Order: sequence, then C-alpha cells, then structure tokens
Amino acid sequence: MKSGLFFTLVLLWLVPEAVSGQEFFLLGGISQQAMGDMKRLQQNAAITGPVQLQSTQRFPTYLQFSGGGLWRIPGDNKVGFRIFGTSTGARNYYEDYSGYIVEDYQLINIGLTARIEHLLILKKKSELSVFGEVGESFTRLKYDAVIRIGTSSDASVQKFKSKNLVGNLGVAYRYHLTERFFLMGTVGYEIDWAGKLSDSHGNNIYVNTTPVAAGWSGIKLLGGIGFRLRD
Repeated sequence: MKSGLFFTLVLLWLVPEAVSGQEFFLLGGISQQAMGDMKRLQQNAAITGPVQLQSTQRFPTYLQFSGGGLWRIPGDNKVGFRIFGTSTGARNYYEDYSGYIVEDYQLINIGLTARIEHLLILKKKSELSVFGEVGESFTRLKYDAVIRIGTSSDASVQKFKSKNLVGNLGVAYRYHLTERFFLMGTVGYEIDWAGKLSDSHGNNIYVNTTPVAAGWSGIKLLGGIGFRLRD
C-alpha cells in the first residue's frame, strides 16, 4: 500500500503534463467512532475489580485533523493522498473515604490514505465531489491506573498498539474565495478493519477469551481551507 502510494505521487510530480491543478488542504473537525471492543473492555474492568467503578467517559466523539494533496487527472477526477490524526479516551473512577481508583484509556490513531475524487457539480465559485480513500492507520493505546488508599498509592502504565486497514467514502464541497484559495468541507463514513491491540512483546488484550481491537469506524465531519499551486 505504502509503496503504491509513493509510486503514484512520484509519477504525478515527474510527469506534469499528465496532471494539473495541484491543490493542498488542511481540515479539522469531529470524528465519531464505534469502539465496541474498547467499551466492552472498559465495562469489564469496571465490574470485575474489588469494587465496582463508575465509567465517567466512554470513548466519545472527538477531534480529527487532516491534511493532504490532490492532482487533477482526465475525466473530472483528482488523485492524491491524505494524512490524518484522531484521538479519544475513557475513564473509570471510584472514590470513598478510604481512597480512590482511576483508570484512564487514551487512544491515538494516525493514518495515511490514497484518495480519489470525482466531480459531480461545478459552478462559478463552488464544486461538489464524491471521494473514496484506502490506506493504513496506526493506533496507540495508553492505559494508566492509579490506586490510592490512605497515604499509600500505586500506579501502573501499559502501552499497546495495532495496525489497521482504512476505507473512507464521502462527499467534498469547495467554495472558491479567490483563484487560489478555497474553503472546503467533507463528510464521510470511515470503515476500519482494525488489528488486535498488542504490547511490545506481542501479547494481546482480552475480554474473556476475545482479543480486543480499537475500532475507528464512524462518521467524520471536517472543514478547513485549501489552496492551489498551479493550473
């Protein structure tokens, strides 16, 4: 996947007569993610300890930032790439007169996709396109646990990672401010084929006997600005 994307980009730079309209964009917005396995892991941890913990945060919709580049090719199409980063998290908590327990789950996902767009509607100052993406992402999970009883406390940190395949389908809208600059908004649905989370020794996380994955599938709503280098 990476070598194919790299080869495509090299061709677009080295054969300028085959493409035109280089453009780049920076976007930010919200990312909704399913996180079914992670929610089951959190719930299992909350009810299987010496006391029942309260889940005060459960992997909510959070921010995604992305940037990329596109090149026009024949047939009202554009090809290019997108880099993105997303995060979310969760917390279990318990407190009484004797002390407290805190469990934090912090997730970060960084990915790279190849992107193709097809123009549907073109007007004087705006355009509407459909797009598809395919690529890879890398997830990092940091699990922090703190137990405090009286004046004594104990803390532990565990880290896990996974590699995932990513697909994304959606629509993109551009409004041209000038000949070079434009506003851009996208809405898409991302599908992740998430790998199983494992530590540095290759050990997976399990809920009962089922290995856990961080599933980022969900709706992504982004907006930002872009610019064109040349026609």
